[in-house]
Amino acid sequence: MPTSTLGYEGRFNGALKLALNDGDAFVRVILSGQPEPPYYFATMKRVNRDGIAVTGGAPKPPRLKAAEFSRVPAARLSRFSMRETIGKFSTRRTSPGLFTRVAVGAFSAAAGSYFTENDSILLVLERSEDADLAMRQLFRIGFDHVLGWITAEEAKTAGLSGEREERIDFADFKRAEALQQGEIINVRTTAEFQRGHLDGALSFPYTRLESRLGELPKNWRLFIHCGARAPHTGQTW
Repeated sequence: MPTSTLGYEGRFNGALKLALNDGDAFVRVILSGQPEPPYYFATMKRVNRDGIAVTGGAPKPPRLKAAEFSRVPAARLSRFSMRETIGKFSTRRTSPGLFTRVAVGAFSAAAGSYFTENDSILLVLERSEDADLAMRQLFRIGFDHVLGWITAEEAKTAGLSGEREERIDFADFKRAEALQQGEIINVRTTAEFQRGHLDGALSFPYTRLESRLGELPKNWRLFIHCGARAPHTGQTW
């Protein structure tokens, strides 16, 4: 319906009826299936209340040469790797780094769940034309300290890529054997976990993983089940 009235909603809107008659039930319905909010939401509440510093718009950090990129002290920064597919990231990632696709809605959730507003950030981009979009999205959630960026190909040529991440095709994964060797860590959202997961898996939503790292099993092999689509099977792994 393009428009409505309070009278109509009062008669037919189930959520509104709950809000008027059962506040607790209303909250349960509204929150049902919602993903855990990323940590930057708390910062945004404060910013919305107190206001922000006047910056004149989103910053325009420079494109760095490989030597400049590698000289930034690791203690001062967090690195994004923004690629089109997780396969490219796992094959040749720039370490340390957080992978997220720049053009999808999960970008802000991923950034806002692992970094803070005072972190300095370097970007590794699959395409140079993604730089402006990445900058603006980071700026919108309060991350103003982007020191610069480099393309993934430039990082690879300069030898900045880290080790390869082992991946298992979903069809080849043996759950029982995995549970004998370690733990299955499901990093999808709680709602996704509740809709279905591998028996024996532990739920660690990725937007909460940073604060729960201490809960992960130590000296034990971890099999990470995420939301990336496996080719041909449609399964997530």
